[in-house]
Amino acid sequence: MRACTLLLLLLPLLAGAAEFVITLPERVVVANAHIILGEIASVQGDEEAVARVKDIVLAPTPIPGQRYLLTPGMVRVKLRQFGIAPEEVTLACPATVEITRKSLTIAGASLVEAARSWLLAGMATAKGEDITLTALTKPADIQAVDGALTLTCSAGAGVGMLRSVQVVAAVNDAVVWRGSISFRVQRYAEVFVMNKPLAARQALTAACVARERREMTQGAEAPLTDPAALGGVRTTRALRVGEILTAAMLEAIPVVERNQAVTVRARCGGMLICLRAIACESGGVGEIITLRNGESRREFTARILPSGDLELCE
Repeated sequence: MRACTLLLLLLPLLAGAAEFVITLPERVVVANAHIILGEIASVQGDEEAVARVKDIVLAPTPIPGQRYLLTPGMVRVKLRQFGIAPEEVTLACPATVEITRKSLTIAGASLVEAARSWLLAGMATAKGEDITLTALTKPADIQAVDGALTLTCSAGAGVGMLRSVQVVAAVNDAVVWRGSISFRVQRYAEVFVMNKPLAARQALTAACVARERREMTQGAEAPLTDPAALGGVRTTRALRVGEILTAAMLEAIPVVERNQAVTVRARCGGMLICLRAIACESGGVGEIITLRNGESRREFTARILPSGDLELCE
């Protein structure tokens, strides 16, 4: 370093004996694919002399993340290859010139986020549901040549709650990374959960349930999320504390129960005829059920009215 500084001080005196003076720094960052003398060094001299050396290619540029060490001897060899004698040149150069290529760092986390955003955009969610994607693949950071970065995503394989996204990273349209990023998919929703046990065919009340955010299991029956579905219903089977309520666990509380004695109305012209019968099945308002005449044992059908009576079907 001390010798290089001394040489720089003597340059004005030496320049008179040489056609041109070449000065190189200790470190250089280049953007092109080749190390060109005129781009990394200061070349002084008349225009004709400078033109002779400025476009000399010294070596290929190292790949991003690596370095190339250039020595004065290597420069002189290149100059000699181009027909330039040593006495024509004054070379001010440190023992080594460290040359690196201007690079772009593509964070592995940015590849994961690109894949996550693409996957979420294509996933449908039910009302009140949200999705969590946990990355199972963690790509390392990528060193690439500097330029315009584009990330392209496409669908990969998917099994159960696992999904993968194919990601291609390109700089200036040249692919620098290609790989698959996998995620575990978890769906969550606010659902109704039993906080008190109930036997089969017991009426469901507000005190029996609570709202909780739970993970939805693939293949399981869709849980109930609408409070309106909990009114006027009873259990179809015994329910334990902690169970998530589904439509199959509940049924409307019937207006008429099986084996219940009921009144059936029938109109004949302007007359209203009432008779007693036994319900063969349970049912709610508006449903048509089968009845049996208690005396003749004959079966017929009737529609259940809001009052609890039934109207004979024509």
